[in-house]
Amino acid sequence: MYISYVLSKWLPFFCLLRWHDCIEIICFATVIYYFSQWLSCDKQKNLVLPFYGFCLALCASHLLGLFSIHFLLMYSAPFIFMLFILFHQQILQKNFINSRKAKIKIEEIKNDWIEILIRGCLHAINTEKPLFLVIEQQDVIGSYFDMPFLINADLELVLLEVLIESSRFNSGKMIIIESSGYLKGINASWHDELTDTLVGDELLESWQECALALTHKTDAIVLKICPEERLFTVIMQGKMIQHLAAATVVTLLKNSTQFTTENKKNSSSPIKGVFNESFAQKSSFEQTQP
Repeated sequence: MYISYVLSKWLPFFCLLRWHDCIEIICFATVIYYFSQWLSCDKQKNLVLPFYGFCLALCASHLLGLFSIHFLLMYSAPFIFMLFILFHQQILQKNFINSRKAKIKIEEIKNDWIEILIRGCLHAINTEKPLFLVIEQQDVIGSYFDMPFLINADLELVLLEVLIESSRFNSGKMIIIESSGYLKGINASWHDELTDTLVGDELLESWQECALALTHKTDAIVLKICPEERLFTVIMQGKMIQHLAAATVVTLLKNSTQFTTENKKNSSSPIKGVFNESFAQKSSFEQTQP
């Protein structure tokens, strides 16, 4: 009885809809759904509720006959949608923060930060502690990590050794470093936004999958140290190469990091050919996809 009552009330309304109206409703509903899904990816700001609020106000003003408010909302809709896009976390990071990082002066960059980093890694090897590092370049990668301990200091050997020896340092988590020689934080872990996209390759460890996904999406570089073998694993550009000596890693980082002044002078260094040739023997990130 209830179903027949509902149908008797609403069926005449649907009979008034032409096929043109149905297509328009489906198109608008699809756009609103996918746009709201994209807004929900912002983990820092809740943009979905304001978006639904705007849509509700637009519909309510039309149904209540508030034509002045309705026309105001209609004409301001493109501007409102542009604000939602600009303030979205991903767009904000790519445009605003990247433009700020591009203005870093070359003379303010520590040219010896790579040597300091590798010496700190060798100290970790001597103390038999594994080390997991991520080097951030132009692409901002903060949304891919949860970082409870912020350092925000220039990379110094003494500082790095103190952190490694600290009881609060978790060697199973990551150290985040900018390619300008700036230590951002320690004990970083992968964010759900990245781990939820993994396909679960049985041939790779979980950290390797995350690192491959990160370097496939951004220009970050991931380093991992094995104290037993005293060798490095480097992941960049969605590719991985293992069993690298410290001297090789130094040359590789100098040729790969964008904020190193020597990088511009040695663009044809032989190490790039060795690195790319080694990559040819490894599985790229695309090859790990089903």
